[in-house]
Amino acid sequence: MKNIFRKIQISRQRGFTLVEVLIALALTGTLASIIVMCMSQLLGINYATVNRMTAIKQTEYVIDNMRPDIQMGQQISLSDPLDPNVFLATYWMDWETNSQQSIKYSWDSTTHQLRRLSSDGSSKIIAENIASKPVVTQNYLDVDHIKFNWKITIDSTVDNYKTATESRTFVVKPRSGS
Repeated sequence: MKNIFRKIQISRQRGFTLVEVLIALALTGTLASIIVMCMSQLLGINYATVNRMTAIKQTEYVIDNMRPDIQMGQQISLSDPLDPNVFLATYWMDWETNSQQSIKYSWDSTTHQLRRLSSDGSSKIIAENIASKPVVTQNYLDVDHIKFNWKITIDSTVDNYKTATESRTFVVKPRSGS
């Protein structure tokens, strides 16, 4: 009879004991912290990937813009006396208008932007997040015919939450027959 009375008392209990509630809270807190850690890892990886791709695209865009301008130039200078930010200037003669044309590349140390300045007065930002002024060096290919290889090193750094840096060095060879 005691067993039956005990079963009746147990079945009449309503709610949870304090120990059961504490155990449930501990399990819920542990699961929530695991989920938050996983989400922060995923977001961190996403930021790192986006920043890395941005840095790569910035350097590639600079290369895509500079290569044809250097190949087109008949005269190339590594500075401009009128603008200390210019690190590369290309000049050529336009035979249709019989006028000298130029493209100048400058780097702004405060905004970390790389600009392409044309002789017609137009200016275009071709890259952002350029960490330092690109380094341009010339190597003689043929001293007699004054042909050069132009070696250019570009560093791009994107610093949004997860820093990503990309450094590219590319070589521009002169057009054949020039």
